[in-house]
Order: sequence, then C-alpha cells, then structure tokens
Amino acid sequence: MKKALTVDLWDTLIYDKPEIDNARRDRRLAEMAAILESSAGFNNPSRMLAAYETSWGIYERTWQSGVEIIPAEQLKVYLDLIFDGQTPASLPQTELLQAYLEPVLVHPPLSMPGAREVLAKLKSKGWKLGIISNTGRTSGLYLRKVLQGHDVFGLIDAFFFSDEQGLRKPHRDAFTKTLDRLDARPEESFHFGDNWEADVEGARKAGLTSLWFCRNGQQPLDPTVKKVKTWSALEFLLEI
Repeated sequence: MKKALTVDLWDTLIYDKPEIDNARRDRRLAEMAAILESSAGFNNPSRMLAAYETSWGIYERTWQSGVEIIPAEQLKVYLDLIFDGQTPASLPQTELLQAYLEPVLVHPPLSMPGAREVLAKLKSKGWKLGIISNTGRTSGLYLRKVLQGHDVFGLIDAFFFSDEQGLRKPHRDAFTKTLDRLDARPEESFHFGDNWEADVEGARKAGLTSLWFCRNGQQPLDPTVKKVKTWSALEFLLEI
C-alpha cells in the first residue's frame, strides 16, 4: 500500500475567472445557435440565454438531491426549455453536445499556482495521486484534455469524474473507488479540496484525512481540520 493524495479539481487544481466563464458561455451559445438555426430554423438568442441561466438552477437542484445529471441529460433539459418541451426529434444531438462541451478547451480554466510543482514532488516521493471531481457543465473526457494542457495529466494515477460514474461528492463511493484504484488505504490517504461539504465532510466520512483549501480567510467549521491556504503549504506531506 502507498500513501495517497486525492484532490478536487475546480477551485483547487484549476480555477476560472468571470471573463473566462463568460467567454465559454458565449461560445457555447453561439455554436449551438448556429446548429439550431441550420437544423430547425430556430433563431432566438435571448431565449437561448434565458434558458441557459434557468437550466443551471435545475442542474443544481438535481445535484443537491444527490443525483448526477450528465451533460447529455443537461442538454435535453436545456433544449426542452428552449422549445417548451417540444424539442424536435430531428436535432443533431451529437453536434449539439459537442458544441456544449468543447468551449472548455477553447477557453480553458487556469492552473492554481504551485499545484503542478507540488504534485510532481509528491509523485517523485512515491505518492499515489488521484483527482475526484464533480463535473458541472463539463465532462471527464474534456477535463482530461484540460489537464493535459496544464501538463498535469501524466502525474495522476486515478481519475473520478462524476459524469462518468453517475454519482457525485460527497458520496462515499467517490473516495473509496478512487482509493481502490490507487491501492491505498483511507487511513494513509489525504484529500485536498475547497468545498466543505463535498470535499472535507465527504472525505472524512470515507476515512481519509481532509485538508481544506481556503484562500479567503475563512475559518474551518471544525478546528481539527487542517486549513491550507496555498499549494506550497502542502509540501508538509513530503515529510510524512
């Protein structure tokens, strides 16, 4: 068995700025609008934007209930909002889904400062490394490509993306399945993430040691949880 570190993805290993997220949204809507106009004669940008904003609330409520809603299902929800539940059966679903997912490659998130360097040092010391990510409007397939672009993909030994597994953090299986792939025991493993419920509580319930990534000065809800402000602060793991 090896010591292991699993990490959250969004706002831990990578992050967005509002202008990046907005550019991604605008490209997504523009690409989908072109497909809808050519295939169904639909041209209503304001309705598309309104449906885009409304759909996010639907996704969030679904996720909060503990159910995953994968990108293909997200697309169906979105199209049903646009077409008032009368979505034409002839729409090119594959093209639309590609237009929905690809903007994360055109306008990729940024790499958290110091992340790759720390992961590389841990890897060189024999640590097993995993990523456990809830995927939002993205997918594991495309997020792997994002990580390749940040030169991180090759450092990771196991990936858990919610759209591929059908469940989300804080579900216990998100952590235990990843540790199984890493051949690691929970008592010798750490999880690093920014979300208290999904990362800290989820990992603790699965038996891992939680490390809370907090850059904004907040205090942990439980003072026994180690607060980590920067990736470089994780180098204490090298001494374990």
